[in-house]
Amino acid sequence: MHKHKIAFFIDGGYVIRRVRFFHRKYFPHHELKPEHVVTIIYHLVKKHKEALKRDELYRIYYYDAPPLDKQLRFPLPAPGHLTPGTKNCRLEPDYLFQTALHEKLKSFRKLALRMGKLSNSGQWQIKDKVLKDLLSREKQFSDLGNDDFYFSVQQKGVDTRIGVYITTLTLNRYADTIVLMASDADFVPVAKLARTHGIDVVLDPLWGKVDADLQTHIDGKQSFDVVGQLRHIFQHEPEPRPSMTIKDKQALHTVEEVADILNVSRSYLVRLLEQGEIPHHKVGRHRRVRYQDLMDYKTAMDIKRSSALDELSALSWKYDPEY
Repeated sequence: MHKHKIAFFIDGGYVIRRVRFFHRKYFPHHELKPEHVVTIIYHLVKKHKEALKRDELYRIYYYDAPPLDKQLRFPLPAPGHLTPGTKNCRLEPDYLFQTALHEKLKSFRKLALRMGKLSNSGQWQIKDKVLKDLLSREKQFSDLGNDDFYFSVQQKGVDTRIGVYITTLTLNRYADTIVLMASDADFVPVAKLARTHGIDVVLDPLWGKVDADLQTHIDGKQSFDVVGQLRHIFQHEPEPRPSMTIKDKQALHTVEEVADILNVSRSYLVRLLEQGEIPHHKVGRHRRVRYQDLMDYKTAMDIKRSSALDELSALSWKYDPEY
């Protein structure tokens, strides 16, 4: 086995959604370009290598599907027209962005671009925010326009390809550590397989929510500061400034900010504070937590959770060799 080698498996569609989320929320007036995504990916690779003390990169596997390139008919006619017009997907920003990104990724050493396919069928769907407005009666169906819809089409073969390549890497012992940038429960079987064969599986959901089943079948979860990297790229401070980018150890956080960072409910966090699990003090009537105290608690909980998962894995292997 090649010791201290690390491999990265990236669900491209998921990572793009997460990067766009941070871009849209904190840098709405700056243009996100394909080269920015590449910069962020390599920044995350570097941070994981440093944190895990893995000095040699085996390979980065980036999985995606080609962008939609069809001519579509809109769901509704434009004002003053009797029939819906058409949309050329090849002229859309998403098509141009994805095509340029895939071309850039092909040129990098030790990065393998693996492409799935798009389903032959798809359908127009109402955007989530518009649907909420309709349900709350803030918007009427008669107010809908084509901008309130998006064309939904499923990827095919992306998750399967990731699973096949993780299995191949595991059985041939090409690396001893895998970092998976995804959050889908479909990766549970290959995560179990890799761990059973002695491979460390680390999940980076880019601060996104993780399926509970996947959470129990990894050796650790680690995300890094994407907003800080976007700040470096754009040379501009985020607005508003997210709590996860604050570096001052004496910085004070509100209860809401701490609950958001720990991904727990406000009521649960208040119980932790009242029980003395996390040091805090009051400013007037409001509780405040120092950044360093928050990070100390988070580190302790991560270590405790990792140890518990290791014990669970050992017990499962003892009673179920196929685990």
